[in-house]
Amino acid sequence: IPYLSVNAAMNRDGDRVYLMVINKNMDESITSSIELKDFVPAAEASAWVLNGPAIDATNENSDENVKVSHKKIKIKNNPFEFTFEPHSLTAIEMDRK
Repeated sequence: IPYLSVNAAMNRDGDRVYLMVINKNMDESITSSIELKDFVPAAEASAWVLNGPAIDATNENSDENVKVSHKKIKIKNNPFEFTFEPHSLTAIEMDRK
């Protein structure tokens, strides 16, 4: 997907995977299928999303413009789908089942 920039890493013990995804689309959310090879994720993961109301938003006048929000993800299968907000950075942390 040309609008998504993705980096993945696994911890040294091999029991946790991290994804860092930037959605470079300024206007649209992007739903993507995520497949983890040789890793069966637990049924729940965590996602932290850094975003603001616009690409040029700052916190100079309000600490609430650009912020990190946390959400839990339910994972029923591998692959699973996740929707990335426009102009955002998302960090996903998954434990091994």
